Formats: sequence, C-alpha cells, structure tokens
Amino acid sequence: MLEARREGRRREAAELAEELEDFPPSLEKALSLVPARILQQPTPELYPILGIEPRTPQGRNAVVAVVARDHNGQDLPADWSYSLAWFLDLYGSATEAGRLDGALAECATHMIALGTGEGEAAAPVEDIGYPLWRCSRSPKLIGDLRREIAVLTDRLVRRQEGGGCWNETREGVPRPGLRATALATVALQRLGDDRYQRRNSESRVMADHTSYS
Repeated sequence: MLEARREGRRREAAELAEELEDFPPSLEKALSLVPARILQQPTPELYPILGIEPRTPQGRNAVVAVVARDHNGQDLPADWSYSLAWFLDLYGSATEAGRLDGALAECATHMIALGTGEGEAAAPVEDIGYPLWRCSRSPKLIGDLRREIAVLTDRLVRRQEGGGCWNETREGVPRPGLRATALATVALQRLGDDRYQRRNSESRVMADHTSYS
C-alpha cells in the first residue's frame, strides 16, 4: 500500500486500504498502517516506531516533512507544539533552531495559562498532567521549561487527595479520576518533585507499619 501511494497508484492504494480494514484489530495491523499514515500526515512520534534514526538521510527527510506540515498549519493536533519541540530537539539541526525556540515558547505559554486559575477556574488535573507528561519525555523541554514545570507540579501536589488519587469533577461531583491520577502520578515520578516523592515514601512507611501492627 505504501509503494502504491508513493508511485501515485491511488486506486490500488485505496483497494489495499479497504482490504486491510477487513482485518481484525491488532498491533501488526496498526504497525502496517504507520508508513501510509506518515505519508498523509507527517507525525513526529511515528518516526521512531519505524526505526528512522536521527542524523540519517531518512531522519533528515522526516524533519523536512514535519516542518512542512508545521508551516502549512492545517489539521495540527492541540499538543503539536510539544510534539514538534521534542522532535526537533531529537532529529533537527541548527537550521531548525528558530522553529524549535518557537515551539518551546508555545509550550511555555500554554503551561503558564494552565497555572493561572484558582478554585473553580483552575484547570482540570488531567489538563495539567498531560503536558507535564509530554515534557517528561524530553530533556530539552525539562531544561527549558523548568519554571513552568515547577508551577504545575506544585499544583498537582497540592491537589492530591489523602488516599493518593486525584479527583475529577463529573456532573458537579468530585470523584477519583483514573486517567487524571495516572497522568499526574507518571508526570510527578518522572519529573522528580521532592515533596511528592517524600509524601509517597511517608505513605509507604505508614502502610508498612500498619501491616506489622
């Protein structure tokens, strides 16, 4: 299917795509769709899945494709700036330094906005945890966005419930949020907030003490 698309055999590519859709969902099926997906929409996170390495001719082609999609500015996901910053730091060169700085500035602006609300105007835990998780995947993002990360991790720590979970409000009622808790936990563990680590250590000590009592 990938070769058909590259060579402009659209009818054949469409027929192959229809045939593939009849296959049951599986990891193999998902991986088989990745090359065709990249041709349609260059997506930073997909290139490592295909084994395309930075500083190679294929890696350079990937940069050109991603930057062209960024320049076009159409159908970009809401978290594009995080993907772009991560990708350009890993795959890019000095040529893309300006766009990398721009993506980092966009991430900072987004994170600052998440840290401004209080009370009912505060951003949901999931909305805070997600960009922190995205930042935790990139040493460049961690290093350049230290202050923004510190503000948001502080918010997460203060909003953690006594039982260790994070709540989300559904139908006006605060309830433990599975996705919110997962994102907040992973983000704080990877970003190494000392108060969170200390709180968890104290909780484990108390639990161990109770189990032996």
